Amino acid sequence: MNGAGWLTPRRVVVVDGGIGRPSSTHVLAERTATAVATALRAASPALVTTDRVLPRDHAVDMTAAIVTGRTPPALTAALDAVRGADAVVAVAGPTALLAAFLGLVEDFRDVPVLVVGPVGGLRLPGAAVVVTPDELAEAVVRRDVGPTMPSVVSPAPPEEDLPDEGWTVALRHGERGEWSEAARLLGAVVEDDPSTTIPRILLVEALMSSAQWGPAAAHLRRLIADHPADAYAEFLLERCAAQLGSHSRVVVSSESSRSNQGPVRGSSKR
Repeated sequence: MNGAGWLTPRRVVVVDGGIGRPSSTHVLAERTATAVATALRAASPALVTTDRVLPRDHAVDMTAAIVTGRTPPALTAALDAVRGADAVVAVAGPTALLAAFLGLVEDFRDVPVLVVGPVGGLRLPGAAVVVTPDELAEAVVRRDVGPTMPSVVSPAPPEEDLPDEGWTVALRHGERGEWSEAARLLGAVVEDDPSTTIPRILLVEALMSSAQWGPAAAHLRRLIADHPADAYAEFLLERCAAQLGSHSRVVVSSESSRSNQGPVRGSSKR
């Protein structure tokens, strides 16, 4: 995050086949999502957001869809989320719910899919199936599709058409690596609309790139409170915590060194 330029948005959908509360499958899904986010960031600078779909929450709707051929709205939204993802993580549970849900997707449209757990009975038409997070990241980069969210690096309008304040100007500062100014402008955007997600993530990037670890960590905690399954926000928070911990150790070490020197004695007069 030391170079100029914003990150490329990538959207990962985790389809969690667990049925318990809590569920060991859910724990596996969380860990895999974190590994995938890390791999995506390593393969190509990316702003990774993670959505979670639970087939158990759509069991009744899936039955209705299979029997009647009509898909209820909530199930349609879940299936569309999978179809529109940059990458999918499918974590098998103890039942056939996952297979039934993925079978309703019908066409994965070349979306890379990482399957974790038993793969027997899974039908993934049109998917690019991989077996490791690194392979998933490589497949996403190779596919080279545009992000499913509005791009934050789309061509900006001419300078004279831009407002004096706002996130359009902040993006331009970020492209030039002027992170402190970008953070100031994005801070105003987030203050005006605290529920916003993309500007807050960009604000975190700008704060971290200008070594403002404490404020960045505070924004990440807010994001995680609103979006507990966001593995990328968790990853960034870990980086902030590591930097804050390192700074704390340096301060303590410096104070300890001064105390060990003892009082400074003045020169004696002869």
